[in-house]
Amino acid sequence: MSAVKPEDVSSAERDWTQYYTPDDPYEIGREEIREFARSMKDAHPVHWDEAAAAELGHPGLMAPVTFTARLAGSGLNWLLDEVLLEYDTSAFVQTDQVFTQHRPMHAGDRLGLTMGLRPIRQKAGGDTIVVEGLLINQAGEVVQSLVTTAAGRRGAHAEPALAAALSDVMMGDFLPPATRSWSEVEGVPAPPIAPWDVPVAASVPAFEDVSVGDDLPSRVVTLRRGDLVNYAGISADHNPIHWSDRVVSVVGLETVAAHGMLTMGIGGSFLSGWLGDPAAIRDYRVRFTGIAYVADDAPAEVEYTGRVKELDAATRTATIALGANFRGKRIFGRATATVQLR
Repeated sequence: MSAVKPEDVSSAERDWTQYYTPDDPYEIGREEIREFARSMKDAHPVHWDEAAAAELGHPGLMAPVTFTARLAGSGLNWLLDEVLLEYDTSAFVQTDQVFTQHRPMHAGDRLGLTMGLRPIRQKAGGDTIVVEGLLINQAGEVVQSLVTTAAGRRGAHAEPALAAALSDVMMGDFLPPATRSWSEVEGVPAPPIAPWDVPVAASVPAFEDVSVGDDLPSRVVTLRRGDLVNYAGISADHNPIHWSDRVVSVVGLETVAAHGMLTMGIGGSFLSGWLGDPAAIRDYRVRFTGIAYVADDAPAEVEYTGRVKELDAATRTATIALGANFRGKRIFGRATATVQLR
């Protein structure tokens, strides 16, 4: 018997977080890391070259910090299909994403995912849905935690024109065999945090050489339709607003929109480029407030900027305020990262 029935999941009476976990772990593949790094336009050798990764103390290729969006996305899709039945996925909008990295993730890691669906709160005529996640390695330790926030509306259904467009463009004639089943978890999971077992590289700026107010060198990234299609495949985010002109015309968008998680992932690459070591990123969070549109006849350009906002001498960390701009307008609202300095 389900502890939280789909019809009760948004009840105001629910004041606890319901946790779920699959019975089949996710194994990170070496080539998968390379393809994900390619989608981020991230050439750091720790994602590509095993010898280079080993020189920095890694047992294999290191996954980019936002890599687990793929695994978390599959969990969110399961929630939408099995638990959040009152919500139409076409009316979902992701608003915030947080990744906290407790230990670098590597090729060969087998990760379990525990998802927690927090109480749903009504706000401004819609609902705020918050899903937290714990990624747990084969030793039973948390290697990354994340929080995804989305806005949705109960009882919303796709309009006939949109439903027809989705039916025509989405892959719908094949359902792969189920490889995992999900079950509820009683209480609040509290697995231990994995120890940080990789030192930061010598390329990371020294704490004494960084000052509040320092600007990071800006970077302009070009996005084309092919980048969006590639990311849709590697991330398992197949929402057609990122690749179908017909769907975006029905929903009233200017043209197809870059994935928010793609722009966030490239922001992580921007950060690691300044740091010289992706493992130095300990916490990364973004509020999505704008859209980068990608036409089929002209690329989009997104400019990434950063500034040192705070320094913590006790932990030798810095808080970086990040910016991402498209056509002179911000697509990130509040975006920050905590990074380890030498």
